[in-house]
Amino acid sequence: MKNYIIAGLLAISPLCTAQRVTLSKAEKTNTNTDKFLYKIDPAKIAAQYLGEVEVEGYTENDTEIFSQIYKKAKLIGANAFALHLSPGIDSAVTPFNPSHYHISLYYSRDFENETNIAYLFSSGEKPQKIRVDGKRLILQPRSYIKKVINFGGENSITAGNLLGSRINLSAKEGQPVQYFQIIPFDVKADQTGQGGINVKSGDIIGLERSYAEFLSLIYKEQR
Repeated sequence: MKNYIIAGLLAISPLCTAQRVTLSKAEKTNTNTDKFLYKIDPAKIAAQYLGEVEVEGYTENDTEIFSQIYKKAKLIGANAFALHLSPGIDSAVTPFNPSHYHISLYYSRDFENETNIAYLFSSGEKPQKIRVDGKRLILQPRSYIKKVINFGGENSITAGNLLGSRINLSAKEGQPVQYFQIIPFDVKADQTGQGGINVKSGDIIGLERSYAEFLSLIYKEQR
């Protein structure tokens, strides 16, 4: 019996150690009750540097990684973050590595607020077919599209085919930025109590700003 337990622990240990999030630097702490954690450009926004989080190992569970980063950030009172890219040997900035990166943590009272913009994030491992304003697009894995919501124009987003989802957006003065994620084909049990299954060829869900801005940090913008 003992051998089976040891074998089981060895089998799951790579899953436990595949991803690690650590508070690698904590230069200062700040006291605040802010629940949010927004992305900033420290070159444009006044912010106090507090520390740094290091992410090692690759995973597709972005929700869990953000949860760990958020908890580390709140330990030192951070409410803002930015990707930290170190200069390489030739002084050029090293490209983003999803298996190992650093996030700088800050406290700020000022944030850039976009208006009449919608971010569309992919999900899953395969390219996804969507329509934006009636035009067919292929949304690549771990990427996002930034769409301007036009006054008086067509502002529609469609995911999937006949059984997919569609949303229509409208521009308003001062309307805050909106974030959506495209969910691929799904088959699940009917929850109405009538039996059978529900099939969707695509869905569109809204995202909270803090998590969405983290995705915009680690995903690639598709132009």
